[in-house]
Amino acid sequence: MVATWSVRLGVHLWRRIRASAREEGRYRYLREALGARAGVGLFTFFQVQAAWAVMFAMPVWAASEAVRPLDWLDALGVAVWAAGVLGESVADRQLARFRADPERAAEVCDSGMWGWSRHPNYFFEWLQWWGFVALGAGSGAGGGPGSDGVVRLMPDPPQAAARRTVRPASPAAR
Repeated sequence: MVATWSVRLGVHLWRRIRASAREEGRYRYLREALGARAGVGLFTFFQVQAAWAVMFAMPVWAASEAVRPLDWLDALGVAVWAAGVLGESVADRQLARFRADPERAAEVCDSGMWGWSRHPNYFFEWLQWWGFVALGAGSGAGGGPGSDGVVRLMPDPPQAAARRTVRPASPAAR
């Protein structure tokens, strides 16, 4: 799922950047607003995004640690994620088609999904990440349902795993 998301977004960005030799407006604005501090400011801007990416990756990690049969949370997660990928793809195509019309260059896209929301592509991007949250929540890792409530960022060392023993339920079973 992550590979599908990555390839879809990467191809979309590659096409968009290839079609326009200009720097994206928001980055041009930041560079101008920050002036001489643009290097440090943009570095900080992208590092904050990287920190958020680590946080958003935690449900994916938790889902990858699951050692249980698939259940309804997995089905929900995949369905929500798929709706997000489909919606974001449609929104991106609608915006690209709108921008390709030179007569509408100064207008704001307000057709299709863009008539309902100012940024449907961002909404659907978030929807994809919520799909990953549903997958991670049912994994048993990181405090989701079925876990011991402890967020584990690293596996237990072998000594700790060896110390945990399963005790019989009753004294007669000993």
